[in-house]
Amino acid sequence: MARRHAMLRVRLREYGYDQQGLRREFDKAGRSRSDKYISERMVGKYPWVLDEVYFIAGILDIPDEEIALYFPREGRDIMDIVKYREKKQRELDAQQLIQQIQVQIYMQLL
Repeated sequence: MARRHAMLRVRLREYGYDQQGLRREFDKAGRSRSDKYISERMVGKYPWVLDEVYFIAGILDIPDEEIALYFPREGRDIMDIVKYREKKQRELDAQQLIQQIQVQIYMQLL
C-alpha cells in the first residue's frame, strides 16, 4: 500500500509528534483513540472523521484553507493525485482523438 497522508506526517514531525504523540493529544482532550485507530487512519484503511480533522488541524496550526492538502481523499499523497489526474487526462485526450478520427472517416465516406 502506498504511503498515505505524507504531508500530515511531515507536519506532525515538524511539531514534534509521532502517531503515539498524536494519540496522547487526543487522550489529553478527553477523546481517547487507540494506537491502532490512529494507525489505521494514517495508512488510509479508514478515513478521519471531520471533527478529528479539525482537532488535528488545531494542534498543528493547519489553516482551514489548507486542510484538504493534509487530509486528501483516501489520504493519497498530492503526487498520487497528480498522477491520477494526468492519467485521466491522457485517457480523455485519447477518447477525443478517436472521436475526431471517427468524424473525419465519416466525413470522407459522405
